[in-house]
Amino acid sequence: MKIINKINLTLLFTLFGSFISLTFAQENGLAKFNISFDLTSVKQEDNSRLFKIEFSATNKDDKKDIVSIVDAEVNFYNILDDQEILLGKSKTSKEGVVSIVVPGTHKYLKDKDGYITVVAKYDGNDVMDSQESELMFKDLFLEIEINTEDSIRTATINAYTMENEGEKKEIETLDIVIGVKGMLSKLVLEESTLENGVYEYELPSDIHGNSMGDLTIFVKVDENADFGNVIKTTTIKDAFALNKPVIERNKLWTDAAPIWMYVVLSILLLVVWSNYLISIINLIRINKIGKS
Repeated sequence: MKIINKINLTLLFTLFGSFISLTFAQENGLAKFNISFDLTSVKQEDNSRLFKIEFSATNKDDKKDIVSIVDAEVNFYNILDDQEILLGKSKTSKEGVVSIVVPGTHKYLKDKDGYITVVAKYDGNDVMDSQESELMFKDLFLEIEINTEDSIRTATINAYTMENEGEKKEIETLDIVIGVKGMLSKLVLEESTLENGVYEYELPSDIHGNSMGDLTIFVKVDENADFGNVIKTTTIKDAFALNKPVIERNKLWTDAAPIWMYVVLSILLLVVWSNYLISIINLIRINKIGKS
């Protein structure tokens, strides 16, 4: 019974404290903060699309004072006129971040110009007002083809959108970034402009794959007004990396070991075994002296 009473008292104080904190935040705290509810999107390598919200509050007087909005449920919708399709929902993390991934096979609602509208919504609560953020973009498709001729590797990049009738429409001009992926980072090789849906780039001769012969090339579009952020990769087998001779290091007992190693090792072994022999002889002498 005492334990139950203690738990009830703890619960009561917790609820009371939460009520006071919420009331104070509503009347005094939130007025001092600017609410950020920013929706971003990236079309990923497999054509799936990542939608992300960063939900935070920044102090108007101290810009370094940023508070993450935690455990807030956010809904992501694809809308067109009076149609609204739920793409997914989730709650913000302790960093105030929430994200969903929509498969590349998903068919979005598009307007007559091919634009997709996605809206993220937070319904609000007693303390915080509802929030909403919207993105409009066209679905960009990138393709990478690698051709090798006379040891010269050429990457051909194609960029297009899909019309509502299912036909491809080439992109007239588009700023792109080309590079290769390493184990820990990406190496940018070229920043250029694609025209009439096609761009060709000759890969440097000194760029090679990993120990397995894999060379991963990427093409990305950053912060484009129509397409947002898009990245595409392709992996090829690098003939040079596969055929590169393996350099054997000299080992102690191989035929390639230098003569001085044999000499030094022989001397060391002779010294060690000589010490063993001298110790055994001395032990026999001590034993004889003890008996006499």
